[in-house]
Amino acid sequence: MRSTLRFAPVLGFAALFLLAATTTFAADRSPELIPFELEDASGAQHDAEAFAGRPLLIVAADGAASGFTGDWSAAMRDAFASTGIDGAVRIMGLADLRSVPGFMRGKIRKSLATEVGGPLLDWRGLFAKAYGFERRHCNLLLFDADGRLLDQAAGREVDAAVVERLGRAASLSVGSAEPAPAGNTP
Repeated sequence: MRSTLRFAPVLGFAALFLLAATTTFAADRSPELIPFELEDASGAQHDAEAFAGRPLLIVAADGAASGFTGDWSAAMRDAFASTGIDGAVRIMGLADLRSVPGFMRGKIRKSLATEVGGPLLDWRGLFAKAYGFERRHCNLLLFDADGRLLDQAAGREVDAAVVERLGRAASLSVGSAEPAPAGNTP
């Protein structure tokens, strides 16, 4: 019994440290769109000011979750279209590339390039750090026209409840009171 009591202060300290670290992590998440300058896969530069003035949905993923971004983007487009706000909300892809080694950057950039530039390339993990992204998940950030974070979600497979929640928040942000229906997800 005496040897068990010897470790009690250490365990108590460890529990307090974990609680403080968790609280600090949650409190450190930015409530607004962070200032940034990122390039897309075609090399075009984008900054936070370019996204001001209308709601923005960022659909972000690391390499392990990149296969889920298309489904999430399509589900959110459908939700926005069903409430008539699809033209009012901008959807932007973001590649969380903080774990990509430098010598692979050219190959990754080329693989992500599309006719319209492709996703924003976040090589330093600015968004992942600012918003506490979950690795191996698609991370969604919804901002209003003034850059305030309205909602945040993470998932792999599309979740109808999350699509409805984000759709409702976006609708309210642009002035539509009708929430997005839950049944229109792939």
